[in-house]
Amino acid sequence: MGNQKKLFIVHGDKGGIGKSLFATAFAEFLIATFGAACVVEGDTTIADVAKRFGAAPEVTGLITNLSREEKADEAAIALFEELEALGDAANLVVVNTPGSASKTLDKNAHLFVPVAHDMGYQIHVAWMVADDLEGIELSMKSALCAQADYKIAVINSAKTSPTSGPWHRSEARKAWLESGGHEGVMPVLTDRAMILLRETQQRPFDLTTPDGGQSIVVRQVFKNWLAACAAGPCKTFFGEDE
Repeated sequence: MGNQKKLFIVHGDKGGIGKSLFATAFAEFLIATFGAACVVEGDTTIADVAKRFGAAPEVTGLITNLSREEKADEAAIALFEELEALGDAANLVVVNTPGSASKTLDKNAHLFVPVAHDMGYQIHVAWMVADDLEGIELSMKSALCAQADYKIAVINSAKTSPTSGPWHRSEARKAWLESGGHEGVMPVLTDRAMILLRETQQRPFDLTTPDGGQSIVVRQVFKNWLAACAAGPCKTFFGEDE
């Protein structure tokens, strides 16, 4: 891992578009690739990503409220003070943002971005894309996306066509690519596997092992999905130096 420091923010100002699922897949990618990760849960009302990784010895976890429109600066201060206190345990950080993340992160990018840079972080932002036209257009208004060192639009293929959905026909996509943005596709996880993931609140990796209590075929479903995520959008989100 060396001394590289990266802050991976899973963004998109809508709920139910796959942010938590992609943050989970990306955390698994970091653990598999580097042996450790820091996972920040910014949605305190659900905290599903935090629950999945709470007992994982490879994970340093934080829970902080990133949906604080009325006190956006305090939300940023709390996050960075906790990351600073963790030191090297917070070199590779994945942040799962709540549905209203722009009210904290984009509104306060003027504080968030320079502080992250002063702490030595590269800022990587993944904007989750579904069929929602308003959410697609919001990608052009995100101050955090505009100021990030690296950004990727992650197309949730469970919610939209990976090749011909509204994103592909939008001015937002054109602007995204012209500004240096990247794209990736999050593969579909079967309905049965999604239900299992929600009900058990386990890590996807744990559901690939015999100790996870699942049938061989279900274990293989999760193995295939994690491998496809790792080779596709997760590798792209990390950047070329992975």
